[in-house]
Amino acid sequence: MRWTNDSRQTRSVGVLLAVWIVGSVVLGFVLEIIFGYILPPSEAKGAAQLLGILLAGGLILLSPLYKRWKDKQRKRVQQLWEQKTPETAAEALSLIGRRDTQVRSTAMAVVAEVCRSAPGKIVKQSTDDAAQIVDQLVPHLTDSDRDTRIHAAVALKFFTRDYPDTVIEHTDTMREVLNGADSPVQISVALAVGNFVAAHPDHGEKFDDQIVQLLSDEDPEVRSAACIALGHFPPDQASEQLQEMTDDSSPLVARSASAALSMLQGDSEPANQIFEGITGVQRRSPTEFVDDSPDRDFNDVAGMDSLKNRLREQIIEPFHGSDVYEKYGVASDSGILFYGPPGTGKTHIATCLAGELSCNYISVDVGSIESRWVGESSNNIKQLFDEAHRSQPCLVFIDEIDALATDRSESNQTADKKKMVNQLLQEMSTIDDSDDIIVIGATNNPDDVDDAMLRTGRFDSKIHVPKPDAEARLAIFEQYMNAPTEAIDPDEFKRATRGLVASDMVAIARRAGVQAATREQKTGRESIVTETDVLNAVDEITTEQGGVGEFIQQPPEMDFSDVIGAKKLKSELQQTIIDPLTNPEFHEEYGLGVENGVLLYGPPGTGKTYIATCLAGELGCSFISARAGDLVSKWVGQGAKNVQTMFEEARSNQPCIIFIDEIDALVTDRSANQTKSERQMVNQFLTELSHLSDDNEDVVVIGATNRPDEIDSAMLRTGRFSEKIRVGPPDTNARIALFDSYLVAPVNDISPQAIGEMTEGFVASDMKHVAERAARKAMKRAKNGTGPKEVTQADVSEAVSEVRRGKRTGRG
Repeated sequence: MRWTNDSRQTRSVGVLLAVWIVGSVVLGFVLEIIFGYILPPSEAKGAAQLLGILLAGGLILLSPLYKRWKDKQRKRVQQLWEQKTPETAAEALSLIGRRDTQVRSTAMAVVAEVCRSAPGKIVKQSTDDAAQIVDQLVPHLTDSDRDTRIHAAVALKFFTRDYPDTVIEHTDTMREVLNGADSPVQISVALAVGNFVAAHPDHGEKFDDQIVQLLSDEDPEVRSAACIALGHFPPDQASEQLQEMTDDSSPLVARSASAALSMLQGDSEPANQIFEGITGVQRRSPTEFVDDSPDRDFNDVAGMDSLKNRLREQIIEPFHGSDVYEKYGVASDSGILFYGPPGTGKTHIATCLAGELSCNYISVDVGSIESRWVGESSNNIKQLFDEAHRSQPCLVFIDEIDALATDRSESNQTADKKKMVNQLLQEMSTIDDSDDIIVIGATNNPDDVDDAMLRTGRFDSKIHVPKPDAEARLAIFEQYMNAPTEAIDPDEFKRATRGLVASDMVAIARRAGVQAATREQKTGRESIVTETDVLNAVDEITTEQGGVGEFIQQPPEMDFSDVIGAKKLKSELQQTIIDPLTNPEFHEEYGLGVENGVLLYGPPGTGKTYIATCLAGELGCSFISARAGDLVSKWVGQGAKNVQTMFEEARSNQPCIIFIDEIDALVTDRSANQTKSERQMVNQFLTELSHLSDDNEDVVVIGATNRPDEIDSAMLRTGRFSEKIRVGPPDTNARIALFDSYLVAPVNDISPQAIGEMTEGFVASDMKHVAERAARKAMKRAKNGTGPKEVTQADVSEAVSEVRRGKRTGRG
């Protein structure tokens, strides 16, 4: 990295030097021509070259100062946007003429936003009068930046409402804009024209053709704005067109035409309400968000009894307001965050909860809230909560809330995005115990939600929605499997669907039904869904997903019977892990739980990985096997997320064994020279281990290391890797048994006892190498016809010597 930075600096210096040289030559040439008129040629050339060099150098030196000045302006205009007061709007006026598009657009947005309620206050705070401010706004109606044009038009709309005389000098520009601008600009300018004509009816003829032309625009908001504008025109110019527009196919346009006709008769209130609602984007109807209570309840949620019970206690019973809850002043939580992996049924549960409560229901995601127009997203949120308050009791469900309420500290957030988050925070804070409103947010990534959203008074409760357990998976499948079905082995189904989520169960039921229907369609004979259909559907789902999870694996097809020797080790694992998981009632009676962290340590090649794999097979449980390299990422922070994902998968597939080989590379002493990303990963690992112990989860983390002294001391304390088991080299009998298991070639008069003695200090992997080398020697003789075809004692002795020599030289 140091070399890369130095290279970049060298290149930068080279570029500046080249620019300086070229600039000096060009400026010198130009100045030489100029000086040639006033100085002798020899003097003109020298003076021009010297001045060119100085000017080029000065420009280069000034360029970073210009960049700093521009960045400072951008930062300042962002601050103005966040405050949006008449004082900041007056300051923003001074920035709307900047060449920097970002500065100009945001400054204009500030002015437009404050104008909605107080154009007069801007005038009061500004050194310019209203006419001078409008003189600054009008040229931007044709600005090269679209957002700037839109904001300028919105500001003009409100200025003409309070200061109609200010646009008398700009009628030609306004007519030009009405003829061919963007729809949002046309809308605001049309309303500004209406305001102007209301004060100056004699100028109506100037705009008559342009406004009437807008009545045929394809955008209903444009037609609506044209109707409201015509409501200010003299009746003889507007009545006929407005009468025709009352039959428009758009309810908004028809309502605007009727309101405009009322204006012609002196009643301006209906039109004023529409005027305030039109902002240059399509608005929703007053009850666009609210739906009736869903026709579903908790009977439609298969399994998940623990989750349903928690929702009953925290929400349903307090929400219904029984005497007991009122006595103790306990209200239901008004804000709840559902978090968990995708497909676990967060949306379905929220919908069924609304049905269980028999309340109105609002379900939105980021796509139905966000808008490309600055300021509109926050207006949508405001309207959503206004509807919720008017429609109490009401449950508001916001899916993918992490995309909506992202961390405002992120540098790439737009001003509109931050405003949207602020509006959501404000609306959440206004809900109190007297309101019958519950807001549920759902996310797969709770860490991405703005911290302010998670504090007390907003999302008070956080509820994990895990992957369904085995019983829930079967229940969900049976709920959605409506076709005639033969008896299915429940244990086989549970085993095959390990790691899958609720949405997968729905897909399996549908695909199995399709297989049976296709069979009946082809054969003409009545068919039913078979167990084969179901398992084929499971295979399709798991294949498409690339397995049951990013880390999770099916139970290994080996157990302790595949472990040669190691009786003491197997006994320790039986007592520490297997018994607490398989006989929990007995251990709980004595206050003993599962040991969630076990460290296997010992020399390389002793079979630590093999032992852990056989342990998972012995238990018949889910298995995660990973190395430090599987979790570490070159992207800062990703390693910690990988650790979090791994533990989430393990929790969702309990009981589960997590085996991490070479754990010393993952959880090294944090006092060492670690990067920020590595420290985050170690901290995340420590946190996850502590949670396993605190929550009494059936997840066991087994770490394997050859160097236990290099592991962070915090990892070895009680509640983490508190159980440490040494996996030493195999004894004599175990070595003989290992050799026998690895050697499948024919043998002739070999001595097991001699093999056991000569391999003192060898580990399992060494015995495998000895067997393979001895077999190769016999195979070579058999191939060449130069001696016995069987493995002899001499072959074994030579193989042992070679392996021992390799171990000493590091090549074994």
